[in-house]
Amino acid sequence: MYENKTKRSLKTTSQTGNAGGLLLELFARPNESPNSLSKISGINVLIYNNTLKNEMPIYIPTGTSAVINLEKSVANQLPSPYSSCVENIDSIDGHDSYLFKFLISENHTYSQEVCYLMHIQSEIIKKCVCYYVVFHNMNDSRPCTDEKDNICVFEVIQSLVEQGYRKKIENLCPKECLSIKHNYQIFYSKFPTENYVIFSLE
Repeated sequence: MYENKTKRSLKTTSQTGNAGGLLLELFARPNESPNSLSKISGINVLIYNNTLKNEMPIYIPTGTSAVINLEKSVANQLPSPYSSCVENIDSIDGHDSYLFKFLISENHTYSQEVCYLMHIQSEIIKKCVCYYVVFHNMNDSRPCTDEKDNICVFEVIQSLVEQGYRKKIENLCPKECLSIKHNYQIFYSKFPTENYVIFSLE
């Protein structure tokens, strides 16, 4: 963890609720460049517990205050023949799937959700000839940056969702026996208030 370019120790908490959470006040200005194609302004927040940052971002628009409640659930299933989950997710031989082997070979923690996202990334790279910057890159392709790229990314994701891609690639992305899932609740309110602005300028 870095703060003002200085390495700091990780901050931990054992208390639930707003008082025990992380509080950030961020100032995000819209891109005023005449060449900018930005349609919206705001901040993407990523919450993950994985060396592979492939969780979907939480979008927070400017001019708002957001409270994000995080719930962690742990499930532990019995392996075959009781279920189809994969028990050995630390070994590259744990499952015969190129997506599974890619994640393990890159020293990333395997999860079915991350595997699904990497399948989407592989399709984006194949059809858009660039990688979606929100997900981990799978090769030396360039990042998707301009409007044409973003349209292509949207069309690929929309097509996969409409086709029910998860059901089709269950054999490529097996469920791990021990899985950790994070659920979010997000509450928005207008920020800042007029009184807070006056107070901040004094």
